[in-house]
Amino acid sequence: MIIERDLPVKMDDDLVLRADIYRPDTDKKVPIIMTSGPYGKGVKYQEHYKPMWDSRCGIGW
Repeated sequence: MIIERDLPVKMDDDLVLRADIYRPDTDKKVPIIMTSGPYGKGVKYQEHYKPMWDSRCGIGW
């Protein structure tokens, strides 16, 4: 796995956003899965949103 953090992505209006890229360590073509959201990209969902994470994992049923 290759992880590149805070890569600049320039928008049409010249605003620069930062993205973390996770990709397999291969030269083969692979499908892309993209996610986005307004909250901190470095926040671990299972820690910051623990009740929701636990409910998704079946904890406390």
